[in-house]
Amino acid sequence: MKRGYILSVILGGVFFWGTLYAGEQEGSDTVSESVAVSQEAVTMQADLQKESLPQGKDDVLEVLVKKVLKNKKCYGCNLAGADFSGHNLNDADLEGANLSHCSFQNTRLKNANLKGTDLSGSNMQGADLRRADLYRANLSDADLTGADLEETIFDDTVLHGVMGLNQQNIFLEEDS
Repeated sequence: MKRGYILSVILGGVFFWGTLYAGEQEGSDTVSESVAVSQEAVTMQADLQKESLPQGKDDVLEVLVKKVLKNKKCYGCNLAGADFSGHNLNDADLEGANLSHCSFQNTRLKNANLKGTDLSGSNMQGADLRRADLYRANLSDADLTGADLEETIFDDTVLHGVMGLNQQNIFLEEDS
């Protein structure tokens, strides 16, 4: 029987996670261990090391933002306070990311996977969120003034204190 344990690794100031599996094979005394760390995270870390950056938090955040804009994915990343204004993040996968207090002003996020993201306090004025999935996202105190929310999924989304929501930019389906 195999058991899984969470493994966290800090490489060059950037936090990554994986799973450590340990178990005995039936009919054998050997214990097999393997570490599954996201290849994407390892690649991103290698790129950070190549760029010989100052160790400042803002510099690391800037590099991470560039990687997200290029790859359009970053599962569970901490990008709090980043500026994505005017960029194209259509079809991006940012599930579980901390995007609190970010600027997404006039950003294209059509079909984006934003499940479980923390977008609290973010400026999303004029953002294109058509068909974006905000399932269980936290939009507390975000500004959605002028955002295009056509067919956006808001299931279990925290909308406390959100600015800019009105009948013209949001359509909530009634349960039958």
